[in-house]
Amino acid sequence: MENISIKEKIIEQIEKLNPEQQKQILNFAKVFELGKSKGVKGKELLRFSGAIEKSDLDIIVIIIIVGYLIQNFLFLAITI
Repeated sequence: MENISIKEKIIEQIEKLNPEQQKQILNFAKVFELGKSKGVKGKELLRFSGAIEKSDLDIIVIIIIVGYLIQNFLFLAITI
């Protein structure tokens, strides 16, 4: 079995995609850079408590779960 790095596996998979799919992967990867910000303390966010309706929160939870499943599916597809 070949000793291929994760980076090489990702590049191999990306090269198989069309330009639009490659752009989507690039945008997805950029999200990780955005996640490096420090943010604010939770205490400062208390003023927003209750600002989102429960029905909207339910939709947000579903979207997060679907996003998680898609992310893991893409990871599995790349590693296969």
